[in-house]
Amino acid sequence: MAGGTYETGGSRPPDTLLDSVVWGRCRAGAGWFWMARRTAWDGTVRDTAHGWRDDQEDALRDGAAAARRLAAGTRAQVFLRHRAAEHTLRLLLEDGAASTPTPGPLPPTGPFLCSPHRGGRPGPT
Repeated sequence: MAGGTYETGGSRPPDTLLDSVVWGRCRAGAGWFWMARRTAWDGTVRDTAHGWRDDQEDALRDGAAAARRLAAGTRAQVFLRHRAAEHTLRLLLEDGAASTPTPGPLPPTGPFLCSPHRGGRPGPT
């Protein structure tokens, strides 16, 4: 170890590792659900945010703003992952903690709560 360099099998000290911010949006009932989550390098969830909007673009804008807020002032990587929003919404619904402010039931979508789109093609429904 020379000049303050940390050398133990290529690992770095914990204070130099990046947090991750994951955010996304998915369809939920008649509206859209968005979420953002900041996770430490060791997998500890540090902070979360989520909400519902009537419009897809508003949900995208709110999710991106939340991701920026969670990443502000930290060393973080930011990832757009709509599947993370699907997973978060599914967990909230299973826990009974979610109540969508938009009318209408959640659409039946096979193994997915929300319908993902890949390459312009609809996902499983």
